[in-house]
Amino acid sequence: MFRKADAGTELFRGSLTHADSIGHKEVLEPGDLQLMSAGRGIYHSEYNHSDQPLHFLQIWLKPAEQQTAPSYQQINRMALTSPLLVGPQGSGAPLIIKRDAAIYFYELRGTPRQLSVERAYAYLHIFSGSLHIGGQTLSTGDGIMLQHGEQLSINPSEAGFLWFDMR
Repeated sequence: MFRKADAGTELFRGSLTHADSIGHKEVLEPGDLQLMSAGRGIYHSEYNHSDQPLHFLQIWLKPAEQQTAPSYQQINRMALTSPLLVGPQGSGAPLIIKRDAAIYFYELRGTPRQLSVERAYAYLHIFSGSLHIGGQTLSTGDGIMLQHGEQLSINPSEAGFLWFDMR
């Protein structure tokens, strides 16, 4: 399934202030990644830290466990040594999620890449550039969903994307 976005979308711009009822108050800049789980309950707010335009991705995944303790995690992607961003406990991911899901961050420049759907389904979301997939060109804001066992051959000119592999 392909979805086309409006042309000219710019992602990851500006500064976002986060504050919550478990004591965190952070300013997130482009490159910062935040994972918050509301669990049994958390009050939080996010707002533009300045008068400059703000553009970011906010992604919601339903956890496998309900009524757990709320949690907050934050890293900068420059500290990553692998494309794996998010995963369940024991996955080696720097951000731990309470669900059988893995989220990967890729920035490719002309290097073909093969991706396989390991779990029930996967979703690829392009946040910059363009990819050539199956005879089509997908650009910033576009996405594609695949099912277990499917493979995706990617030929990027220059692209950044998130790969969600989920149950």
